[in-house]
Amino acid sequence: MAGILSKGINLSYASSSTGTYTAVANVQSIPDLGGAPEQVEVTTLADGSRKYISGLKATSQLEFTVLYDKTEFATVNALSGDMYWKIDLVPDSGSTSSIGSFTFTGQPSCRLNGAGVNEPLTYTLTIDVNSDIAF
Repeated sequence: MAGILSKGINLSYASSSTGTYTAVANVQSIPDLGGAPEQVEVTTLADGSRKYISGLKATSQLEFTVLYDKTEFATVNALSGDMYWKIDLVPDSGSTSSIGSFTFTGQPSCRLNGAGVNEPLTYTLTIDVNSDIAF
């Protein structure tokens, strides 16, 4: 059976494109990466049906769910301004080398999520993406 387990995926950030990346600890889920381009209608009065061309991709925000740790939350919550982000896809075979990375820039913000009985505390790290997401 082919496939790759999500175990080992890393989210990290840096303050500059040449800076050292710091991992965000305890990430539980990552969002869909990328986006479909918007449709731009180019129909004319002479056309018998509507016509479209591809427009810009709309990847405005990415939301990551992270298991709450007081120190880690304080560190991530203190991040501000444009940051460089990287998501490393690490194979589940025990290797520590990445099979690919997604990189982008964006501004982070955090919110503590609600919790019920017998549930862990988590927070959502939202990144307002302001660049292409490159693989």
